[in-house]
Amino acid sequence: MEVLLLKEFGVCINEPETTEIFESGWNWLQSLYRVRQRWVPVYFKNVFTAELSANQRPESLRSFFKKYFNKTTTLPVFISLFEHVMAGWAEKEALEDLATYFIMPILKIPSNISKQVSEIYAITIFNMFEEEFIESL
Repeated sequence: MEVLLLKEFGVCINEPETTEIFESGWNWLQSLYRVRQRWVPVYFKNVFTAELSANQRPESLRSFFKKYFNKTTTLPVFISLFEHVMAGWAEKEALEDLATYFIMPILKIPSNISKQVSEIYAITIFNMFEEEFIESL
């Protein structure tokens, strides 16, 4: 990913034939910077996520870029897709947070631990926890 960013930075700086093309590329770089907390590992180093370990996050980012982009993806298409995907992630996260306040999951087993965790975790994370908890029993 670093190589891709360095290459794109070089293209943005050295290859534009017009100021409009430069501004478009620069806007893309600024949009990446604005959402850095979502993709730069240092920002979520101390954040617990049940889905990804610290070692898996960079690989997850690589698979994300491979899924949506390739070497022939133009900069304007990349910017548009990247912003669309980021907005989708933010919306999904906001909906999960909202659901956590209004919907209590149905516990598969009566347990104080499950009840307490269901009050803290988002439903998706709670369901993952509950599966693991049941398997451990």
